[in-house]
Amino acid sequence: MFGGPNQWSYFDQIDYHANYLVGVGSSLDPAISGNAYTSNNWRPVIIAYSSSNFDYQWGKIFDVTDQGFYGVKINRYGDKVAVSSQYKNLYIIVLNIANGNILSTTHLTTIDNSNKYHRKLLLLDTGDILLGDNVNIYKIDPSNPTAALKYTTTNYKTIWLQNSSDEVYLHVFQLNSAQNKCLISIVFTANLTSIHQNEVQCTGTELNQNLQMGYCKLTQQEDLIVFQIGTKFFRIITEYLVGFPHTASMMKDSSNPDLQAKGLLCINASILYSLMYGNYATQSNRLLIAEANFQTNKITYRRYLQAATEINIGVIYEFDKFFIASSGQNI
Repeated sequence: MFGGPNQWSYFDQIDYHANYLVGVGSSLDPAISGNAYTSNNWRPVIIAYSSSNFDYQWGKIFDVTDQGFYGVKINRYGDKVAVSSQYKNLYIIVLNIANGNILSTTHLTTIDNSNKYHRKLLLLDTGDILLGDNVNIYKIDPSNPTAALKYTTTNYKTIWLQNSSDEVYLHVFQLNSAQNKCLISIVFTANLTSIHQNEVQCTGTELNQNLQMGYCKLTQQEDLIVFQIGTKFFRIITEYLVGFPHTASMMKDSSNPDLQAKGLLCINASILYSLMYGNYATQSNRLLIAEANFQTNKITYRRYLQAATEINIGVIYEFDKFFIASSGQNI
């Protein structure tokens, strides 16, 4: 639980890796900062939880007024975490995940403000940072940020970034709202060169709080990129051979329940698990886990917890284990 007795506090994004859960957001409550800051201004907050019980490990609030953190990403080794602020004149801070010590701070001006529902921040094993805005993807060395590489597209807005397991490839999900098309690109991480693209029909309305993306390593030469838009599930199996041969498929719930995607977990080439929230059958404001089975072409729902409100973000890390962030005035 995160908050104080006087004013609002929010988690705007969360990330999970092994023994760590990290939440970022903002607080208007002076009690959160131990009265260090007394004026009523939003300030960015980061909190880390660890161990099998996910006890409070450490937290920080920053004296940057009317800002929040909208991006968070734990690196593959699970020893560092990167956070980014919400506005286009933004800060990216890398911290030691065990104790919260700040390792680097980078200032960057992008062309748009961040969206807390879009995951566009990655922290590589090399220490480099990948960040997306509307049309650009930046590869940043915190020790020399002015020399950042930049990958730019036209007509498409970047929504999501994810890496292959070896970090050789970057997967980019983008939207062309004018033509109702989504573009999934495979890009070399080293030099931000695009090497393969797939296009599907979608709309910006569908993507509002409703997109999730995932990944499975199938073989040494095969990657599985998965994503969902509401109750539509997509998979793209790509072979890293000459011509990048690929197989794409889609399945959906034709009953079109009023559910939003909050997290997606890839188990293998056939099974995906999705954390979903909304209205299903006669029940409202429910958390469900959907199993999408591409072998049987069947989607199965399981309900979790009682009715809940203000569920904005989540992470699913096993078929029946997940984290959610919600807000409210009652405990």
